[in-house]
Amino acid sequence: MLILAHCPAILGQARLLQTDSQWHPYYVELNEQEGVVYPVTTFYDKGASGYYMQKKDTLQKQPDNSYAGRNSKIVREEGKLYLLYKSGKTKKYLLNTVTDTLLANEKMNNAYYQRYYAAMSTEVNETYPLGHHSFRNAFYTWTVVPEKQMNHRQFELWADKRIKEVKDSISASHDQHTRLTNYITQNIRSITYATLKDSMAQLSTADGIYFVTTIDTIAMKQPEYFFRLAEDLPNTRSAIFSTGIYSRRVYAAVKDVKGHDEVKKEFLKERKYNRRMTFTALGIVTFTAGLITWALIALT
Repeated sequence: MLILAHCPAILGQARLLQTDSQWHPYYVELNEQEGVVYPVTTFYDKGASGYYMQKKDTLQKQPDNSYAGRNSKIVREEGKLYLLYKSGKTKKYLLNTVTDTLLANEKMNNAYYQRYYAAMSTEVNETYPLGHHSFRNAFYTWTVVPEKQMNHRQFELWADKRIKEVKDSISASHDQHTRLTNYITQNIRSITYATLKDSMAQLSTADGIYFVTTIDTIAMKQPEYFFRLAEDLPNTRSAIFSTGIYSRRVYAAVKDVKGHDEVKKEFLKERKYNRRMTFTALGIVTFTAGLITWALIALT
């Protein structure tokens, strides 16, 4: 449950205003002493859309009763309030009182959530370059956010806490995978196979580049283990094979390994099939491009 006492006094005193723009609305929270401008942008992505909040601007009341901030100014002309917003060039917008507070809160909350979830994703990816956390996860996680229409200041407190929890969970997982990957790659020539197998069992194929990096190192320095792991870890066999199928250097390192006939035969069969499918796809693309070119020439 959210507690109003945690929010600034401005909540009970402020007017909530907005510009008349469907795609790029500005929301303004205004009281007797100060104001805050919330620039919101509509954006579209693969299969989803939402809002994104640009940097908000805090305004202070001036002696002439206008409000001024870094990029914004609010003035009264002929009994109406106008927002002057500078982004490249200064634009002027009429401000109207928000009539649907719940909808306005939902838009601002979505915009805030999308912005700071994306910022968190960027920070995580910069810290852990072997992993990738997509900002698009914000689209899904937003759908399960409770009380999307809560007061936007209360929501910011909730969102900051929730996004930090997500970041901490992701970081803990990456820390574990980094330790495992570093341990394997740095000690591959000295650790026993049993230790290697136990370590690899803790590294999920869903861990992407961490998994590929370890298999690459194993193939380069202990190529026999490539097939032993494929035998002993059947749930990850396909991912192990994929590394050898799509990496020429891994294939070159393991193709002459002796023994492990059954699993090696399976690997070579899968590699041959994948290469044939790749060449077939390339052939179709080339044929189609040639056909289009011929048709264009024929029409000229």
